[in-house]
Amino acid sequence: MDGEVRASQKVSAEKNELHLKLGRKDEPSFIEVFSEQGFCLAYLDVIDPASPDGLEQEERVALSDDRSLIVTLTFAADVPILHVLYRDPVMTERVATETDSARAEGAVAIRETASVASVPLRGIVLRPGRWIRRRADRVFAWMQVWYQLFVRTMNPFLASAAVFALGTAVCLFLWMRSASPMPASAFLQHAEKAEQAQVPSTESRVISQKVRIRTAAQSIERTIHRDSTGRRKPKRHALDRQTAALEAKLAKGGVNWDEPLSAATYENWREHSQIVRDIVRKTGNNLLTLTTTIDDASVTQESLTVRANDFHPVARTVSFRDTGDVEIAELDYAVMPWSDAEPGWFEPMRAAGSGVNGPGVHPLITAHLAALPLTDAQVDEAELGAMLALHQLRADADNRVQIIRRSSGVQVKGIVEDDARKRELEMRLNEVPHVIPAIFTFAELEHQSGFPAGEGGQNPRPVLESDEEKVSPLEKFLLTKGESRDEMSRLANRLSDSADAVDRESSHLAELIHRYAPDRQQLTEAGRTTLDQLIAERKASILAALDEEEHSLAEAGLTDSYTSDIQKTTLDIEEATKQNSKLCDELVFGDAGHSRSAQDILPELAQTIHQLHAVTLQLSPLPPTRTAPRKEQQD
Repeated sequence: MDGEVRASQKVSAEKNELHLKLGRKDEPSFIEVFSEQGFCLAYLDVIDPASPDGLEQEERVALSDDRSLIVTLTFAADVPILHVLYRDPVMTERVATETDSARAEGAVAIRETASVASVPLRGIVLRPGRWIRRRADRVFAWMQVWYQLFVRTMNPFLASAAVFALGTAVCLFLWMRSASPMPASAFLQHAEKAEQAQVPSTESRVISQKVRIRTAAQSIERTIHRDSTGRRKPKRHALDRQTAALEAKLAKGGVNWDEPLSAATYENWREHSQIVRDIVRKTGNNLLTLTTTIDDASVTQESLTVRANDFHPVARTVSFRDTGDVEIAELDYAVMPWSDAEPGWFEPMRAAGSGVNGPGVHPLITAHLAALPLTDAQVDEAELGAMLALHQLRADADNRVQIIRRSSGVQVKGIVEDDARKRELEMRLNEVPHVIPAIFTFAELEHQSGFPAGEGGQNPRPVLESDEEKVSPLEKFLLTKGESRDEMSRLANRLSDSADAVDRESSHLAELIHRYAPDRQQLTEAGRTTLDQLIAERKASILAALDEEEHSLAEAGLTDSYTSDIQKTTLDIEEATKQNSKLCDELVFGDAGHSRSAQDILPELAQTIHQLHAVTLQLSPLPPTRTAPRKEQQD
């Protein structure tokens, strides 16, 4: 029943019956009867017993040699009753003529499994009985004959050689089974070419892709529409808190929310990760999977699965250290003409001449247009577009990249680690009208100046003093639990990094709202859309960082000793962020003025985290009560 074995019955006569009383709480979805060889002889799809025909449900099956099988499920009694009747006229002759009745012995069993998402399954199976023992006896007898013919007549040297040859053949077989069909780089090159080959480069089409994203806590299905040429951007829709946090978390694993199965984004994530190993394996019928294991604090490994015949990506898995796997699977994929596209799938087209760096514009005309002054709304749109691009590429997490406003547009200056990262930023920024990137690598600056450029940015905060006389509250608490020094340092760094991320994202979000929300109606339609999207992504990043902070506290064991009393907060996001950073610093580094234990700090910190959650969710792009004037920045 439902795939679980519930009872068995020996088949030893012409008429064989099985009566089984089910539990009061049992609600079977279907019943299956299996033969000794594992063949399904009968299947009863159980309907709702409340229906007119549901009190007594029956399935009759006519078998060969005048055999028959009747499965009856009755709900008329106090408890459901299952009755199985099996008739076999041949059994009468067998009992009379065969002395070994074990050949007629069998077992019928009902087995139960968890219900399947689409169609619930339930069943009855036959235990193998003597059939397996007879097969085992035959194999053993064959081995004895082989031993008598070869091993006993063979001298020790030949016997050792035979065993060595057999072991070599087994090892060779296992090695060939586990060998990678191709290198990871070739796998991704084929997958990227397959993506580009979906639509001819000279034509513009709409790509429609339906995917399912599944985690331990939720499962969502979404349909994504993309312009094959990349000129039109898909329209962003408001996400609930849980889905927004999932989007931000996937971004940490290099997953683009609008292209979750892209081989190019997988390659980009892989290039910026510290790879431990790459393995390409056959994982199913016509499927190949690349699994990349990395050394990272949050992501342990990712995998990309493609069809072996055309290398079209169909699945991706991201394994997070704290929350487990996120599985992304393609459910449908289609390429359609623009005539079949709905108006609400994409953002509105930009007006002609709204950009100065678009394709097909002569360089002299571009230079002339770039020197012309723009309206404030055009500069705002360019600045917001640059902010969004940098945030999506995670290039705004340090002080290496800055945005400079001018009357003729926006310039983005920055320093990156290598040429690949430089090309990535330049390609993305070149898509934004009136934005001119000026990105350099450390090697280029070193070559120009003659001095080592270093790899600056934000200096990481030191965590956990080695001086035994200055022990932080977190360290004291972890020492009582017997944690190692490395584990203490890891947890402290993780908590500190989460607090820094909350501080950074909150600061950016507050500045966005203060600068642009008062003059929201003066923005262009594209500018308002970009502002809304940027605010939504900043909020998602804050919520993801707060969740990471809570996970760090839970991993340290600081959640069972208190019960938080969530009250309505009157703090704004800047005040709540300062309070959160102050309490995290006190927990991780201690306070020179007065020393509190981790258990004393925790309730206040937990309250602040919940307040930040509430404040972040309440933020909106509507005009706040105060404004901050905009200032032109010069070199």
